[in-house]
Amino acid sequence: MAQTALDPDPAHGRTLAEQHAQQQRTTAEKVRSCSEKTSAVKTPAVKTSAVKTPTAIPLSRGHSFANSIPATGATFNEHQVVYRPVADKAPPNSIVAVTPAGQKLSRRHRGAPSHEDESTRGPGMTRPRPQQSPGVPSEGVQPPPLAHVATIEVDVDPPVTIGTTVDGVRRVVPIRGGRVHGPDLAGRVLHAGADFQQYPAEDLAYLVADYVLELEDGHHVLVENRALRTGDPEDLRKVMAGETVDPARIYFRCVPRLTADEAGPYAWMNRTLFIGTGQRRPDGVRIDVFRVH
Repeated sequence: MAQTALDPDPAHGRTLAEQHAQQQRTTAEKVRSCSEKTSAVKTPAVKTSAVKTPTAIPLSRGHSFANSIPATGATFNEHQVVYRPVADKAPPNSIVAVTPAGQKLSRRHRGAPSHEDESTRGPGMTRPRPQQSPGVPSEGVQPPPLAHVATIEVDVDPPVTIGTTVDGVRRVVPIRGGRVHGPDLAGRVLHAGADFQQYPAEDLAYLVADYVLELEDGHHVLVENRALRTGDPEDLRKVMAGETVDPARIYFRCVPRLTADEAGPYAWMNRTLFIGTGQRRPDGVRIDVFRVH
């Protein structure tokens, strides 16, 4: 006859139900004992300052690491992640920029990116004019030497204002003559040409001036000058109105292209790079031209 749970075990004198209950009590005591031993072990505190939790800063082109923070040196869309040093004022380990993988971050990009927009500036406030680079030379890099070629003094007529176009305010300034003098060139500016001006912003002007030089020996030189002029908006308005402004208050730089007859004595200009500085005067413009060696 089969033994039931209520029948006593011949070997122990207890029913199978009593044996099962005893086994459950023994197992529970072992689990409780293990839990007490585990709670008695001291878990070392984790220093949160030692854990790198970079503060995500939205990057250009809409990229952001807000949901997935990569380690420094990792690549993201073929760019390498760079973190701000802890010594900086921004939060430690902040993502400040990405550079092409394998390239070092240049010094001028080591600051936090600016996210200034109209909402942060407030209505009616103008964007602050960017400061010019101090031009500190890099270690081991020498700028190319320059040689003064000539100074061109261009006389102009009153400007013709086109108006505000899709490219900003456009003006055309007719060139009516002038002089050229210097170590390599001497002669006059012909009454042929104009300065085509574009003002994409109130503190910025792009200038495209094309005209002709007639030298004392009868040869002609074509000047195609591309320039950038920037400064305080009020100073630029005075310049546009023909008023005198201290040249030190205006950043005026240009890249004139000088070309001449290949068979003549000035053919060397065709294979030379020139740069220059400019000054706007009430009745004209002065351009100092330098050869880059």
